[in-house]
Amino acid sequence: MVAILLLTIILWLACLLPINTVVIDLGLILIFTGQGIASLIIDANPTLMAILKWQPLNMLNLMAQLPDPSYQKDTHLSNAQLLAGIIGYSGFFLAIGYWRFKHKRV
Repeated sequence: MVAILLLTIILWLACLLPINTVVIDLGLILIFTGQGIASLIIDANPTLMAILKWQPLNMLNLMAQLPDPSYQKDTHLSNAQLLAGIIGYSGFFLAIGYWRFKHKRV
């Protein structure tokens, strides 16, 4: 599920940005540092935690949280909530990416 979320984000970026190397670089950054970036954003703004815990980068923590429930203190979401977020964001990024691809001039 996390891979599907990453692929839909990369599709969205590919349709949004005209330079493929930038998309590849951003995709690699998301793959390797997305979980850390999500934790930093949440920890930097504790007053906005109710909103920030639902950011797409936080959903990348599902695979780490499944075997080790102690990650829930970092994500502030349950496994079911992370899974629902992944499904929702995957659908959102897929729909936006498809729409942008359909209207993109080649």
